Amino acid sequence: MRQLFTGVILAASFTAATVITSAQAQEIPLPAGSLKGFDGIIAECIVQTPDAFATGICKMLFAAAAKQADRAGVKLVQAGSQVWEDVKVEDRVHLEPPAGSDLASPVRLTFFVRGAHTNSITGGYTRIALWTPAEIQGRSGKLVLWETATMGTGPRNGLRAALVKTVVGKLETPFTALVADNKAE
Repeated sequence: MRQLFTGVILAASFTAATVITSAQAQEIPLPAGSLKGFDGIIAECIVQTPDAFATGICKMLFAAAAKQADRAGVKLVQAGSQVWEDVKVEDRVHLEPPAGSDLASPVRLTFFVRGAHTNSITGGYTRIALWTPAEIQGRSGKLVLWETATMGTGPRNGLRAALVKTVVGKLETPFTALVADNKAE
């Protein structure tokens, strides 16, 4: 009976835990010099499942990323967030920075956020891409300089904060590289 009780307690503890997983296989490394010539970052958040959970993550990501950028000495301008759930791929456009932004050559940081939930369990997925518009052989597109993803599941309260903490922790690498690649020699 004691083993059954212990098993039930362990199962309940695991169910109540928030689980965050990094999708390491999807991460693109950032070679030295990749961010040379960029003077800051324009950040946007694209919500791919429009619910309060996902849009709340965007607000938290902007606040936490701004603090991380400030600590690293990186200029970060927020372009805002938008929903792409029902937008055709060819109609999707990225947000521009607010008027008056003084960044001459920014790199783009996009948070792609998805959320799913039932009454008791919530799942979240955030893909982060650092990119720049590019034209190659007459075709316009994006040159992705760095990319990673994070997934999580667990009780709704607490999952947002755990996802944001994990995502923003990953931003240390590109923020530090941006500063290092552009130090005056």
